[in-house]
Amino acid sequence: MPALPEVPLLVTSWITRRPDRLDDYQAQQLKQILARRPALDRTTEHVRAFAELMNDCRGRELGQWMLPAPPPDRLIGDGHAALEHRLLHLTE
Repeated sequence: MPALPEVPLLVTSWITRRPDRLDDYQAQQLKQILARRPALDRTTEHVRAFAELMNDCRGRELGQWMLPAPPPDRLIGDGHAALEHRLLHLTE
């Protein structure tokens, strides 16, 4: 395992990568980390759902995607309101 300061970046890269592109070691390490951190596991599911929306060009569903994340798990914080505002104007 890399030095401690590199771990958050490494884990973030695993979360944002397509699951089928992780090697066995990376997949196992991520699985163990997510098992210990339920909030991070929920956030990972949310991030991957977003990636699916974007990859499948389903931007109109973005408003629905924003609803399931409870406030404590939201990593985008105040940016969420700005994103909602922009989405409203893009889909009108």
